[in-house]
Amino acid sequence: MEDKAKQLRGLVKKLNGEYNQARKELENYEKSCPHKYGETIYDPIYTKAFTIPGDPPGTMGVDWQGPVYVPAKTEPRWKRICEKCGLEQITTQTKDKIEKIPNFGGIE
Repeated sequence: MEDKAKQLRGLVKKLNGEYNQARKELENYEKSCPHKYGETIYDPIYTKAFTIPGDPPGTMGVDWQGPVYVPAKTEPRWKRICEKCGLEQITTQTKDKIEKIPNFGGIE
């Protein structure tokens, strides 16, 4: 093996070790942090509409697939960041909140 290749491989190995060590230290720091999250940010995932072209003309048969339109879609997503350690959490999960409001016979 050439010296330059040997040197670069050694450097990659050394940096991988340092990266893994730093990552473990960061994970431990995040686990011990008493998180203080800032503002929750709404950050939706938007997927543009597109058309799947289907099978080319002349390929008829029982399993022939024509063009299919796939509509645009927006998936709700929220994220928050800890102000102390910088941990970023992202979620697309929600809980439904049902609220009871008293009704006094149409008088509001």
